[in-house]
Amino acid sequence: SLKAFLADVISPAFAWGFHTAHNPRIEVFGNEATAEWDFTADVVATGASAPVRFYGRYVDHYVKTPHGWKFEAVFLNFETPPVQ
Repeated sequence: SLKAFLADVISPAFAWGFHTAHNPRIEVFGNEATAEWDFTADVVATGASAPVRFYGRYVDHYVKTPHGWKFEAVFLNFETPPVQ
């Protein structure tokens, strides 16, 4: 599960992190929806002293249930920032 992955893999790997999702693009088709979110994450790896920045995009698929909207699938795509 996502909760176990965050607790068992991500949390031990990073001493500190700040993550934002922004610029949502959401389309609803009846009881299904898709969304793309850009993200930026700054992290300090466990044992390191300098932060590293990651960029990417989430691509989500949702379904509407009797209990509200739920994730059906989440894809994470890391992207390289433009070089000038």
